[in-house]
Amino acid sequence: MASSTPPPHCTLTTTKPSHNHHFHHLQNHQRHQRSSSHQHHNWTPQKVSLNNHASHAAAPRPPPPSATAAAAAGSPNFPCLSAADFTGRRSTRFVSKMHFGRPRSTASSRHSAAAEEALYQAINCNGEVKCMDDILLSFESKLCASDDYTFLLRELGNRGDWLKAMQCFEFAINRERRRTELGKLASSMISTLGRLGKVDLAKKVFENAVSEGYGNTVYAYSALISAYAKSGYCDEAIRVFESMKDSGLKPNLVTYNALIDACGKGGADYKRALEIFDEMLQNGVQPDRITYNSLLAVCSGGVVGEREEFV
Repeated sequence: MASSTPPPHCTLTTTKPSHNHHFHHLQNHQRHQRSSSHQHHNWTPQKVSLNNHASHAAAPRPPPPSATAAAAAGSPNFPCLSAADFTGRRSTRFVSKMHFGRPRSTASSRHSAAAEEALYQAINCNGEVKCMDDILLSFESKLCASDDYTFLLRELGNRGDWLKAMQCFEFAINRERRRTELGKLASSMISTLGRLGKVDLAKKVFENAVSEGYGNTVYAYSALISAYAKSGYCDEAIRVFESMKDSGLKPNLVTYNALIDACGKGGADYKRALEIFDEMLQNGVQPDRITYNSLLAVCSGGVVGEREEFV
């Protein structure tokens, strides 16, 4: 039995003959011209009359709450949901997988078109060392230093092809002479290997970079700490962190976030994570959403009351 209570978005008014005529006309119109009905679904502020003789098919069915919310969020009638203070509240971070043929924005990327073509050929390479070397040699004059090579490292890593990524890295560092660019390449390679769980190989890349004089950077240390964190090696991450400070380098936000993440994934005591957090604040490093999410993950295995200290 249908309920007599009107839905919350409707307003009861006195039924008029013109209203009933409007609904019958709407039924006939929808029956004969369904193909164009999507052009007439805009909401209007007019009141709707409900009576016992009007069928459910005659009145437009209200959209589900989720659809209404989605429409409201993108509508200029709801500025509170599209204003600047609301934008960016939810995390949209993810590892981007590049698909050929899909339009991409290059505004935030400094790699060249030659790097994309080199990547395409590298992906279709049969896996032989000579094949990859031939591709890199053929594009050597077209690739723009570290920006193109770090692009190749990242995208090959996203596809899980760490062997080709290592070939590309070795090819690049053998031709680069600037320490700053070499440091960028090393940090990118360490991060790529860390995402793929190749921690031992990431450590070797780091140690070789330090011994060659271009790995003693905040970015290289932070990349190695993050690599250990992703594999749950908390003690190793803390040792790298202490070694970093002994080298005279100042940890940044990325460093602290990676270290707290290592505490969570490595099963460290939540008090250790809070000590790192306190040190972070004392050094003037402002925490962000990632920091607090990592702290919550650490404290979820400890005392619930500890989470209330920074929530």
